Amino acid sequence: MSTDHGRRPTPRSVRAQTLQRGLQDLRIELSILTDKIAQAAGLNPRDLDVLDVVVHDGGLTPKQLATRTGIHPATLTGVLARLYDEGWVTRTRDPIDGRSVLIQLEPTRVAQLEVLYAPANELLGQTLDRLTTAHASTILQFLANVTAAAKHASQQLQP
Repeated sequence: MSTDHGRRPTPRSVRAQTLQRGLQDLRIELSILTDKIAQAAGLNPRDLDVLDVVVHDGGLTPKQLATRTGIHPATLTGVLARLYDEGWVTRTRDPIDGRSVLIQLEPTRVAQLEVLYAPANELLGQTLDRLTTAHASTILQFLANVTAAAKHASQQLQP
């Protein structure tokens, strides 16, 4: 925690604090939304997080998934067993390393998640449709930078 030692905050620091607060508000709302979608799908929120990473990053080995998510491998084994048993993921042989398996989202379950995300995606789409090309470009660059910073910070916390 830093202190300003009685100095007035600079306009840049006020702007940065306001943006950080906005990102925190977004993170909280997305977390709540994810929890509700997970509940509607009959999943634990962390299980849905794992599915999101699998969809976003493509087929991953359990080791890659553990590294990417920061979930302890023993814990992830239980999560993946549950997701497999409930028909959410498939396990296929890794074509590069036949000793390992790739975890992928079961294609028949994609539609179920799309239905649950549809209302939020519709509202987001309406918001995005109102952006000018220049604003959208600026936001995309900002999101890429924030994502890279968050990923870097996450990797610094990895054991």
